[in-house]
Amino acid sequence: MNSKKQNSEFFKKYIEVPDWANIVDNSIVFMNSEGKVIWANDAFSRLYGYTVEEYKTKYSKIASEAIKDIHKTDTNFFKENHSLNYIKESETKSGRVKWVQTTLTPIFDDDNKIINFIAVETDITRLKEVEEELKQEQENTLTLSEHIEDIKDYIEEQKQEIYEQKQAIEESKQKTESVLSRVLPYEVAVQLKSKGYAKPRHYKRVTVLYANFRNFSRYSHDFSTDDMINYLHHFFSYFDGIIETHYVEKIKTNAGLYICAGGVPLRNKSNPIDVLLVSLKMRKFIEDINEINKKQNKKIFELSIGVNTGEVIAGIVGKNKLAYDIWGDAVNIAGQMEIESNTDIINISASTYDYVKEYFDCEYHGKFSLENDQGVDMYFVNRIKHEYSFDKGGTIPNLKLNKILSKI
Repeated sequence: MNSKKQNSEFFKKYIEVPDWANIVDNSIVFMNSEGKVIWANDAFSRLYGYTVEEYKTKYSKIASEAIKDIHKTDTNFFKENHSLNYIKESETKSGRVKWVQTTLTPIFDDDNKIINFIAVETDITRLKEVEEELKQEQENTLTLSEHIEDIKDYIEEQKQEIYEQKQAIEESKQKTESVLSRVLPYEVAVQLKSKGYAKPRHYKRVTVLYANFRNFSRYSHDFSTDDMINYLHHFFSYFDGIIETHYVEKIKTNAGLYICAGGVPLRNKSNPIDVLLVSLKMRKFIEDINEINKKQNKKIFELSIGVNTGEVIAGIVGKNKLAYDIWGDAVNIAGQMEIESNTDIINISASTYDYVKEYFDCEYHGKFSLENDQGVDMYFVNRIKHEYSFDKGGTIPNLKLNKILSKI
């Protein structure tokens, strides 16, 4: 049987992949024995920003050369090894550089000849960023001799965090989670899979965050549609990464609005502090982007943040396309906090302030009235207090605050 006919039969046999293959985070790519791309799932385009055809046009030759180099270097490599793992820097269509970890696995015919390859690719950019941040932090902290013991503890904790992240990435390569676990909080997905339903729940202490890019419709005049979508994807993806490390749940996005909450679906008492740490990192990230845009004479983004703590009801809405959502006055007040805020300002309600005032520098901002004429005090959050801050800007908590959080 010739290789062309084998490729065709392989394509027909394996391209009918299940729906979840286009929803999972990992990029899955089928290639022929020469490294030419046959098919890729939707995650491929989310990873690189290219369609499969665009990628073939620009990079297919590079992939083919790489396959040839492997065969030249060691003709028996894939006979002695089930797969090849490697990490490379890749540039997306938007120009952003990502670190990608790839597992390349050959497919053999009955004559033990390679006819196809399957490449599973994982975005480990955040892991690389964490490693670089750790190196920088180590260099800075080593100069503070009076805090050597604290620094050692901090470094060990960071090493443990990196190790756990590496383990998580390795586990994600070995098995693909179900679609349900991708679109809903894990705890809710488990209930649905085991019981077939998930009851709405009442929470007494939840902290809700509204992050809004103001005048969002105006950006369409300043940026092309593709640039605007790429910016939002970049921003919201970074926000997703931040909240995952602070036990905060993403609720929804709407145009330039990003809503998340701490204390759901898993209850915890530290959620007011967790959410403020998230809001400070969000603000710092957009400030850094704006600094770059200013130097390049580009438009800047106006981000305002509102935060409120209170009672909510949380549950699943919808029948076919499920969505996890929260309701209650606490949610509405958080939205009003954002409206009453200013650009680059984090505005919190008195209920949140009572939980965080010991750890954050805040200043009174006045009141706004609810529909029942009840007044709500507001406070602007400037930074983490110096005694609890690792960095000069007051964005990153130090070991002292992290230990306090672990005991709350």
